[in-house]
Amino acid sequence: MLAAFISDWEVLLTLRTTEFTERAHVGQLHDHTHRIPLLLAARTSTLTDHF
Repeated sequence: MLAAFISDWEVLLTLRTTEFTERAHVGQLHDHTHRIPLLLAARTSTLTDHF
């Protein structure tokens, strides 16, 4: 996941939930597990200040 960030980003925080099971539903016919990630990052390049 972090590989998607190029060099003008600074990763400030990474978190994730514990695994939890979701019941079967349309598009996923079996019970399955998830782990939800959270990533907080900031741009460090001054070339992108106008965004």
